[in-house]
Amino acid sequence: MCSNPASIEYAPVKIAITEIMYNNGTDSLEFIEIKNISTSISNLKGLNFSRGITFAFTEDFDLGKDQYCVLTNSKELFQSRYPGIAVGGVFSGRLSDSGERVTLCDSTGFELCDIEYNDKGFWPTAADGLGFSLVPVDENRSGNLKSASDWRASSAMHGSPGKRDSGGKRYAVLVNELVVSNLGDTLDMIELFNADSSKSVDISGWFLTDDRRNPCKFEIPANTTIKAKGYVVFKAASFKKSMAVSTAGGHVYLFSGENGAITGYSHGLEFDPAEQGTVFGLVKNSDGKYFCSILKSVTQKAANAVPLSGKVVISELMYHPLDGEAEFLEIINRTSSEVHLYDTQSPDNTWRINGVSFVFPKGISIGGNEIMVLIDSTETVESFREKHDLDSSVQIFTYAGKLSNSGERISIQKTGAAYVDEEGVIVFPWQDVDVVDYNDKYPWPEKADGDGYSLVRKDLTVWGCEPSNWDISDQKGGTPGK
Repeated sequence: MCSNPASIEYAPVKIAITEIMYNNGTDSLEFIEIKNISTSISNLKGLNFSRGITFAFTEDFDLGKDQYCVLTNSKELFQSRYPGIAVGGVFSGRLSDSGERVTLCDSTGFELCDIEYNDKGFWPTAADGLGFSLVPVDENRSGNLKSASDWRASSAMHGSPGKRDSGGKRYAVLVNELVVSNLGDTLDMIELFNADSSKSVDISGWFLTDDRRNPCKFEIPANTTIKAKGYVVFKAASFKKSMAVSTAGGHVYLFSGENGAITGYSHGLEFDPAEQGTVFGLVKNSDGKYFCSILKSVTQKAANAVPLSGKVVISELMYHPLDGEAEFLEIINRTSSEVHLYDTQSPDNTWRINGVSFVFPKGISIGGNEIMVLIDSTETVESFREKHDLDSSVQIFTYAGKLSNSGERISIQKTGAAYVDEEGVIVFPWQDVDVVDYNDKYPWPEKADGDGYSLVRKDLTVWGCEPSNWDISDQKGGTPGK
């Protein structure tokens, strides 16, 4: 803390959150680092966190241009691990190990920084309990940083509080394609892709694993280099004793490594339970969002095939209707043959719609090219049928959940072949038949967000997570069942 003499000229406060240690994997120590990215000295008095942690600068606190201030939950633990690094304050509360929103405001409540980190999807795995911190790709960027692409793992174990993270080496080596198989079979395949257009990368001594808590399961052999825009494929014969790409679903992570230890860079895919020989791959939609999707075919050492569409797909979504109207989703059997919405070998295991808490009743089927409608509980089936002029041949069901007005992942799921897990329990895994990850922001059609129009799928054979494959309905109220 320091005084605020009149001779000092202060710049308008412009602050960036430049490092987060939310789960160091050893003890309870956490910290957040902020940086003054203003043009000169800033006084931080009045700044406070409105989400994530509890802390406020209640007294004058001058922070020079490009200087850092570190806040921690334990001054004692921090000074033990980072001797000589000043602590600017001690916050109360805890940073969630599974991710949360953290917001730094000025004295008027204006949000200077609004970030939202996570430990799932494509977020840096090394920062989740493996000793590394989260640092932004651009530490001079303030405002909203809520995408995994905005962040990377620190260049060194334990991070670099109180100073600029050196950045170390930057990589663009991705887990790109997987083939799954049963534990007793050897179809497993892992393909890595170097997305860098100009540099080869020597990945000798790096690691592949199916368990983020045990990152060093399979060490990549010496003299393994991926050319720029090139691929490397590992088949079960090389890694099967160390790890697996199982039909039960799971993860595959790649970690950079040196001298038997990880060095911070990571990339991975989380894949769902699937049938023997299913191909999963990294897919990017026109909104710039990455997915791990089931692909139509294996394409070793070549660009991934397009995502595979199921026989039954989501064809229309009314996720934000006008006040007083029911939300609904429409599904269609895009084939000419009847599809049973249950496991014919175990009929009690029926399909479900994940995202709206709906499980199909026993014995339900959907005929070739048939349309089925599911509505929320704000309206009766009879009223909905009359309002939209649907005859008795259209099957309509009511679900208990709600579709999010801001977007979410909705999927049709069936139960796959049973397997015995590690504890000897028989498991019937849920497998995706069709997935739609819609949003209320551009490039998704904006008039579907509260203006009375529904989202309508243009091509039933094209991936449901692609915004350009959706349009708004021809009329307000949508066209369910038609």
